[in-house]
Amino acid sequence: MEQVQRILQLLNERGLTQSQLAEASGLALGTVNRIIKGKQKLMPNTLDKIARALNVEPYTLSEYNPTPAPINEVSGYLEYSGEITKIRTLEDVEQWVSSVKHAKAQSVSSTAPRRGGIIGSIIGDIVGSRFEFSKKVPSNIKKLFGSSSTFTDDTVLTVAIADSLTNHKAFNDTLWEWGQAYPNAGWGHSFKQWLKGSKDVQNNSEGNGAAMRVSPVGYFAKSLQETLDLARQSAETTHNTTEGIKGAQAVAASVFLARQGKTKDEIRKYLESTFGYNLSLSIEDTHLFVESVKKGERQLAKNTVPVAIISFLKSKDYEQTIRTAISFGIDTDTVACIAGGIAAAFYGVPHELVQEAVNYLPAEMLAVINVFDGSSLNNNRIMPTMVMRWRKDCVVVYGTNADDSLGEDGYADTHPSNFNHHPLLGYPIHTIGANVEDVKKEIKDFIDTAKTHPETTYLVSKVGLGKSGLGVEVIAPLFKSACGLDNVYLPKEIVEAVRL
Repeated sequence: MEQVQRILQLLNERGLTQSQLAEASGLALGTVNRIIKGKQKLMPNTLDKIARALNVEPYTLSEYNPTPAPINEVSGYLEYSGEITKIRTLEDVEQWVSSVKHAKAQSVSSTAPRRGGIIGSIIGDIVGSRFEFSKKVPSNIKKLFGSSSTFTDDTVLTVAIADSLTNHKAFNDTLWEWGQAYPNAGWGHSFKQWLKGSKDVQNNSEGNGAAMRVSPVGYFAKSLQETLDLARQSAETTHNTTEGIKGAQAVAASVFLARQGKTKDEIRKYLESTFGYNLSLSIEDTHLFVESVKKGERQLAKNTVPVAIISFLKSKDYEQTIRTAISFGIDTDTVACIAGGIAAAFYGVPHELVQEAVNYLPAEMLAVINVFDGSSLNNNRIMPTMVMRWRKDCVVVYGTNADDSLGEDGYADTHPSNFNHHPLLGYPIHTIGANVEDVKKEIKDFIDTAKTHPETTYLVSKVGLGKSGLGVEVIAPLFKSACGLDNVYLPKEIVEAVRL
């Protein structure tokens, strides 16, 4: 009846009769009479017609209140997803906003598009890699990626966990397979020892290795309990300790809760109450904490997982999360990997960072990432700067002299040394001291070999661009037909020259 009273008030103010209202609104007079008498329900479309006839907005007819409302009260209706809610007070508004947020969070499911995906963890690893052994991280990093950026063991094992979940393989099987394939990925001492032993024997590490690789679990699980269970299972193979498992569960839970639309405060409170971490430290206090960590304990889960989570909690977007994580200067690739995984689920990942990162990744990793993230990432097959990280059966193509005693870029990656205990396979091309016609023939032979062995990945270093003095103008045209081969990665200089 409040709406009817409001209509009668407006009719009286305007000096209109019910007959005139019926004519102006296009409604039958009988319909108007029944509405006024309360014998017919006022439907939304009828309300709109009457409002237009009275030259007011429809919502002004929803409440009749002849006296001014108290300052803490409002009146009207709010609509979300087809459901209309009556509002009387500011508290009603706040409750409505809260219910809408909850409804949106509940609509997120494991089948919904992933906002960031595991590529967010991998970007953190690649960006943090070049600062891993820095005595002091620059306070203002201009470019996130650099010439020494590379994926590390963090990326390899993140992909391994995704492979396990996607293809229903045992965690110890995929961790073992990917670990064996990439012997130079930068393994910690404990994991390296596990790779030398049996994959069926659990390792009892308290390090952050289980936490750094666990982000796929937070995306895959359909409930918080499943998240915790899978995180524990993924950790037990190599980190079967209280701290190792706790670190993995905390990170996976953070990713899962971020995907569910939980606020940072909700995520923080859950982690603090469940795992006992102090995540309320300021950035300054976190720096002081990091400085207090002993040198031999800077890769323990209990000392790095909280730092990574705080990096996310104190950030405003994905990129700031990565920069903050690196700024603490503690196990930078792993801390940025963990923080990046959580931030990706919460913020999403900037497209330009994704496009930059894929150029550091082998095709077989991108294949797993694309399936898991539901993406279609592809790279330009640019020769990476840190080829030693790549899998052991990759073949490095390099320039050399006639007896292979002197080589150009890439030569050292194929020969054992004090710093290279697992050299990659090599394909030498005689460039130093050779004439152009002979070089042309050898490059053609290489391209024919690559075509007949599509299962092998060939990493072409700067052949002819170093000690041979041949130069990109001579060399680039000779590699032109290799640009279309999926299993051949070429130097950036050659790729750019061919495209001109």
